Amino acid sequence: MARLLIGGRISLAVGLSAMAVSLTLGTLIGAIAGYFGGGGT
Repeated sequence: MARLLIGGRISLAVGLSAMAVSLTLGTLIGAIAGYFGGGGT
């Protein structure tokens, strides 16, 4: 049971870190694209 909790904690930390990095990069790229008149269209 202890191994399950430790593994879950590590997985949660990795998942949250990946989410934070992707959110930051997405916001930065979107802001730059919006400022320079770019975009997906």
